[in-house]
Amino acid sequence: KIERVMRASAQLTHPFITPVLDLSVHHTPPYYVMPLCTGGSLRDLISAGPISPELGLNIFAQVCLALQHAHERGVLHLDLKPENILLDASGNAQLFDFGLSRVVAKQVSRGGRQSYVGFGSVAYMPPELMRDPLLEASTIDIYALGLILYEILVGELPGRRSPMPSEVIKDLPTPIDDLFDVMVQDLPARRPQSMVEVLEVLNRVAPFDRLSQNSMVLLFNRPPVTLPGLRHLELPDLPSAELEEPALERTPAPQLRGDAAADICVVGGGFTGLSAALH
Repeated sequence: KIERVMRASAQLTHPFITPVLDLSVHHTPPYYVMPLCTGGSLRDLISAGPISPELGLNIFAQVCLALQHAHERGVLHLDLKPENILLDASGNAQLFDFGLSRVVAKQVSRGGRQSYVGFGSVAYMPPELMRDPLLEASTIDIYALGLILYEILVGELPGRRSPMPSEVIKDLPTPIDDLFDVMVQDLPARRPQSMVEVLEVLNRVAPFDRLSQNSMVLLFNRPPVTLPGLRHLELPDLPSAELEEPALERTPAPQLRGDAAADICVVGGGFTGLSAALH
Protein backbone atom coordinates (compact mmCIF):
# COMPACT_ATOMS: atom_id res chain seq x y z
CA LYS A 1 0.00 0.00 0.00
CA ILE A 2 2.87 2.40 0.71
CA GLU A 3 4.23 1.79 -2.78
CA ARG A 4 0.80 2.32 -4.33
CA VAL A 5 0.33 5.63 -2.51
CA MET A 6 3.82 6.85 -3.38
CA ARG A 7 3.43 5.91 -7.03
CA ALA A 8 0.04 7.64 -7.18
CA SER A 9 1.71 10.77 -5.81
CA ALA A 10 4.43 10.44 -8.42
CA GLN A 11 1.81 10.65 -11.17
CA LEU A 12 0.73 14.14 -10.07
CA THR A 13 2.11 16.80 -12.39
CA HIS A 14 1.23 20.35 -11.36
CA PRO A 15 3.11 23.64 -10.89
CA PHE A 16 2.26 23.68 -7.17
CA ILE A 17 2.91 20.02 -6.34
CA THR A 18 6.45 18.83 -5.61
CA PRO A 19 7.22 16.09 -8.17
CA VAL A 20 8.57 12.71 -7.11
CA LEU A 21 11.71 12.03 -9.17
CA ASP A 22 12.51 8.56 -7.87
CA LEU A 23 11.43 6.19 -5.10
CA SER A 24 12.14 2.79 -3.59
CA VAL A 25 10.01 0.90 -1.10
CA HIS A 26 12.44 -2.02 -1.08
CA HIS A 27 15.14 -0.08 0.74
CA THR A 28 15.06 -0.12 4.56
CA PRO A 29 13.72 2.41 5.29
CA PRO A 30 11.95 3.38 2.04
CA TYR A 31 12.87 6.69 0.41
CA TYR A 32 11.78 9.03 -2.34
CA VAL A 33 13.57 11.82 -4.19
CA MET A 34 12.11 15.25 -4.91
CA PRO A 35 13.44 18.66 -5.93
CA LEU A 36 14.98 20.62 -3.05
CA CYS A 37 12.63 23.49 -2.15
CA THR A 38 15.04 26.11 -0.87
CA GLY A 39 12.41 28.65 0.21
CA GLY A 40 11.57 26.76 3.39
CA SER A 41 8.04 25.85 4.44
CA LEU A 42 4.82 27.76 4.96
CA ARG A 43 5.26 27.10 8.69
CA ASP A 44 8.58 28.96 8.58
CA LEU A 45 6.99 31.84 6.68
CA ILE A 46 4.12 32.13 9.18
CA SER A 47 6.57 32.03 12.09
CA ALA A 48 8.73 34.77 10.52
CA GLY A 49 6.02 37.38 11.00
CA PRO A 50 2.82 38.79 9.48
CA ILE A 51 2.01 37.78 5.90
CA SER A 52 0.23 40.38 3.79
CA PRO A 53 -3.33 39.39 2.77
CA GLU A 54 -2.36 39.63 -0.91
CA LEU A 55 0.54 37.21 -0.53
CA GLY A 56 -1.31 34.94 1.87
CA LEU A 57 -4.36 34.59 -0.37
CA ASN A 58 -2.18 33.87 -3.39
CA ILE A 59 -0.34 31.08 -1.56
CA PHE A 60 -3.72 29.75 -0.43
CA ALA A 61 -5.00 29.87 -4.04
CA GLN A 62 -1.93 27.96 -5.24
CA VAL A 63 -2.57 25.23 -2.67
CA CYS A 64 -6.25 25.12 -3.66
CA LEU A 65 -5.34 24.49 -7.30
CA ALA A 66 -2.79 21.83 -6.32
CA LEU A 67 -5.33 20.06 -4.11
CA GLN A 68 -8.01 20.22 -6.79
CA HIS A 69 -5.61 18.61 -9.26
CA ALA A 70 -4.85 15.80 -6.81
CA HIS A 71 -8.48 15.19 -5.80
CA GLU A 72 -9.61 14.99 -9.42
CA ARG A 73 -7.10 12.15 -9.86
CA GLY A 74 -8.25 10.28 -6.78
CA VAL A 75 -5.33 11.31 -4.55
CA LEU A 76 -6.14 12.68 -1.08
CA HIS A 77 -3.56 14.35 1.13
CA LEU A 78 -5.00 13.59 4.60
CA ASP A 79 -2.21 15.34 6.52
CA LEU A 80 -2.45 18.96 5.42
CA LYS A 81 -0.51 21.40 7.60
CA PRO A 82 1.87 24.32 6.97
CA GLU A 83 4.87 21.99 7.37
CA ASN A 84 3.72 20.05 4.29
CA ILE A 85 3.49 23.15 2.12
CA LEU A 86 6.98 24.01 0.94
CA LEU A 87 8.15 27.11 -0.93
CA ASP A 88 10.36 27.03 -3.99
CA ALA A 89 13.16 29.52 -4.59
CA SER A 90 10.66 32.03 -6.03
CA GLY A 91 8.17 31.71 -3.17
CA ASN A 92 5.57 29.52 -4.90
CA ALA A 93 3.73 26.86 -2.90
CA GLN A 94 4.85 23.25 -3.33
CA LEU A 95 2.49 20.70 -1.80
CA PHE A 96 3.96 17.30 -0.92
CA ASP A 97 3.62 14.20 1.30
CA PHE A 98 0.29 12.90 -0.03
CA GLY A 99 -1.53 10.19 1.91
CA LEU A 100 1.43 8.54 3.66
CA SER A 101 0.20 9.12 7.21
CA ARG A 102 -3.05 7.32 6.50
CA VAL A 103 -1.23 4.29 5.13
CA VAL A 104 0.62 3.83 8.41
CA ALA A 105 -2.58 4.30 10.41
CA LYS A 106 -4.18 1.44 8.51
CA GLN A 107 -1.18 -0.82 8.91
CA VAL A 108 -1.05 -0.22 12.67
CA SER A 109 -4.77 -0.96 12.99
CA ARG A 110 -4.20 -4.31 11.28
CA GLY A 111 -1.42 -5.31 13.64
CA GLY A 112 1.44 -3.96 11.57
CA ARG A 113 4.24 -1.86 12.96
CA GLN A 114 4.61 1.88 12.54
CA SER A 115 7.84 2.20 10.62
CA TYR A 116 8.55 5.27 8.60
CA VAL A 117 5.78 7.87 8.63
CA GLY A 118 3.55 9.40 11.28
CA PHE A 119 -0.14 9.98 11.79
CA GLY A 120 -1.99 13.11 10.79
CA SER A 121 -1.61 16.27 12.85
CA VAL A 122 -4.23 16.58 15.59
CA ALA A 123 -4.48 20.37 15.32
CA TYR A 124 -5.74 20.11 11.74
CA MET A 125 -7.99 17.06 12.14
CA PRO A 126 -11.75 17.46 11.66
CA PRO A 127 -14.09 16.09 14.37
CA GLU A 128 -15.05 13.00 12.37
CA LEU A 129 -11.45 11.75 12.45
CA MET A 130 -11.59 11.66 16.24
CA ARG A 131 -14.35 9.06 15.89
CA ASP A 132 -12.88 7.17 12.94
CA PRO A 133 -9.13 7.81 12.46
CA LEU A 134 -9.09 5.74 9.25
CA LEU A 135 -11.77 7.75 7.44
CA GLU A 136 -10.78 9.04 4.00
CA ALA A 137 -12.66 11.87 2.26
CA SER A 138 -11.95 15.08 0.38
CA THR A 139 -13.77 17.03 3.11
CA ILE A 140 -10.94 16.11 5.51
CA ASP A 141 -8.48 18.03 3.34
CA ILE A 142 -10.94 20.90 2.96
CA TYR A 143 -11.34 21.26 6.73
CA ALA A 144 -7.56 21.35 7.28
CA LEU A 145 -7.12 23.86 4.45
CA GLY A 146 -9.71 26.14 6.07
CA LEU A 147 -7.65 26.19 9.26
CA ILE A 148 -4.52 26.91 7.23
CA LEU A 149 -6.30 29.83 5.52
CA TYR A 150 -7.00 31.39 8.93
CA GLU A 151 -3.46 30.71 10.14
CA ILE A 152 -1.93 32.33 7.03
CA LEU A 153 -4.00 35.49 7.47
CA VAL A 154 -4.10 35.86 11.27
CA GLY A 155 -0.86 34.12 12.24
CA GLU A 156 -2.37 31.54 14.59
CA LEU A 157 -4.87 28.71 14.58
CA PRO A 158 -8.47 29.65 15.37
CA GLY A 159 -10.30 28.60 18.51
CA ARG A 160 -14.04 28.25 19.09
CA ARG A 161 -14.40 31.94 20.00
CA SER A 162 -11.75 33.41 17.72
CA PRO A 163 -12.68 36.50 15.68
CA MET A 164 -13.32 36.16 11.98
CA PRO A 165 -10.35 37.00 9.75
CA SER A 166 -11.83 40.33 8.64
CA GLU A 167 -12.08 41.43 12.29
CA VAL A 168 -8.30 41.08 12.54
CA ILE A 169 -7.17 42.01 9.03
CA LYS A 170 -8.26 45.44 7.84
CA ASP A 171 -10.02 45.61 4.45
CA LEU A 172 -10.07 41.83 4.03
CA PRO A 173 -12.89 40.91 1.60
CA THR A 174 -15.98 39.54 3.33
CA PRO A 175 -16.13 36.38 1.17
CA ILE A 176 -12.94 35.22 2.89
CA ASP A 177 -14.84 35.09 6.20
CA ASP A 178 -17.59 33.09 4.51
CA LEU A 179 -15.05 30.73 2.95
CA PHE A 180 -13.23 30.09 6.22
CA ASP A 181 -16.50 29.55 8.08
CA VAL A 182 -17.92 27.01 5.64
CA MET A 183 -14.65 25.07 5.27
CA VAL A 184 -14.33 24.39 9.02
CA GLN A 185 -17.89 23.30 9.74
CA ASP A 186 -18.01 20.40 12.21
CA LEU A 187 -20.32 18.33 10.01
CA PRO A 188 -18.69 17.18 6.75
CA ALA A 189 -21.98 17.58 4.87
CA ARG A 190 -21.98 21.32 5.64
CA ARG A 191 -18.53 21.87 4.15
CA PRO A 192 -17.76 22.29 0.45
CA GLN A 193 -17.76 18.81 -1.03
CA SER A 194 -15.02 19.51 -3.54
CA MET A 195 -12.23 21.98 -4.24
CA VAL A 196 -14.34 23.27 -7.13
CA GLU A 197 -16.81 24.62 -4.56
CA VAL A 198 -13.96 26.21 -2.58
CA LEU A 199 -12.66 27.91 -5.72
CA GLU A 200 -16.14 29.17 -6.57
CA VAL A 201 -16.17 31.14 -3.30
CA LEU A 202 -12.63 32.40 -3.80
CA ASN A 203 -13.78 33.33 -7.29
CA ARG A 204 -15.72 36.23 -5.75
CA VAL A 205 -12.53 37.88 -4.52
CA ALA A 206 -10.39 39.94 -6.90
CA PRO A 207 -7.91 39.20 -8.40
CA PHE A 208 -8.98 35.54 -8.26
CA ASP A 209 -12.09 36.01 -10.39
CA ARG A 210 -11.08 33.31 -12.86
CA LEU A 211 -9.79 30.66 -10.46
CA SER A 212 -12.84 28.43 -10.85
CA GLN A 213 -11.82 27.89 -14.48
CA ASN A 214 -8.23 27.09 -13.38
CA SER A 215 -7.05 29.82 -15.70
CA MET A 216 -5.48 32.37 -13.37
CA VAL A 217 -3.26 32.52 -10.34
CA LEU A 218 -0.17 34.57 -9.65
CA LEU A 219 3.02 32.61 -10.31
CA PHE A 220 6.00 34.27 -8.68
CA ASN A 221 9.17 34.45 -10.78
CA ARG A 222 11.11 35.95 -7.87
CA PRO A 223 10.47 35.96 -4.10
CA PRO A 224 7.75 38.48 -3.14
CA VAL A 225 9.21 38.63 0.40
CA THR A 226 12.36 37.43 2.12
CA LEU A 227 11.95 33.66 2.33
CA PRO A 228 12.89 31.78 5.51
CA GLY A 229 14.96 29.27 3.53
CA LEU A 230 16.48 26.06 4.85
CA ARG A 231 17.81 27.48 8.07
CA HIS A 232 17.69 24.14 9.85
CA LEU A 233 19.45 22.07 7.20
CA GLU A 234 22.73 20.80 8.58
CA LEU A 235 24.72 18.09 6.83
CA PRO A 236 26.95 16.21 9.31
CA ASP A 237 30.39 14.94 8.38
CA LEU A 238 29.92 11.21 7.86
CA PRO A 239 32.60 8.60 7.14
CA SER A 240 32.61 7.63 3.50
CA ALA A 241 31.66 4.06 4.42
CA GLU A 242 28.33 5.26 5.79
CA LEU A 243 27.50 6.90 2.47
CA GLU A 244 27.95 3.77 0.39
CA GLU A 245 24.71 2.78 -1.31
CA PRO A 246 23.43 -0.78 -0.84
CA ALA A 247 22.96 -2.97 -3.88
CA LEU A 248 19.30 -2.50 -4.77
CA GLU A 249 17.07 -3.08 -7.74
CA ARG A 250 15.89 0.43 -8.58
CA THR A 251 13.45 2.07 -10.92
CA PRO A 252 15.56 4.11 -13.37
CA ALA A 253 15.64 7.74 -12.25
CA PRO A 254 15.15 10.58 -14.73
CA GLN A 255 18.39 11.93 -16.14
CA LEU A 256 18.99 15.60 -15.34
CA ARG A 257 21.35 17.23 -17.81
CA GLY A 258 22.39 20.75 -18.69
CA ASP A 259 19.90 23.43 -17.71
CA ALA A 260 17.51 20.77 -16.40
CA ALA A 261 19.88 19.82 -13.60
CA ALA A 262 18.72 21.03 -10.17
CA ASP A 263 19.15 20.41 -6.47
CA ILE A 264 17.21 17.42 -5.25
CA CYS A 265 16.22 16.20 -1.80
CA VAL A 266 16.35 12.59 -0.60
CA VAL A 267 13.70 11.83 2.02
CA GLY A 268 14.22 8.69 4.08
CA GLY A 269 16.62 6.05 2.85
CA GLY A 270 19.83 5.41 4.76
CA PHE A 271 20.03 9.00 6.00
CA THR A 272 17.88 8.83 9.12
CA GLY A 273 16.27 12.21 9.79
CA LEU A 274 18.40 13.87 7.10
CA SER A 275 17.47 15.69 3.91
CA ALA A 276 20.54 15.52 1.69
CA ALA A 277 21.06 18.10 -1.03
CA LEU A 278 22.72 16.56 -4.07
CA HIS A 279 24.28 18.47 -6.93
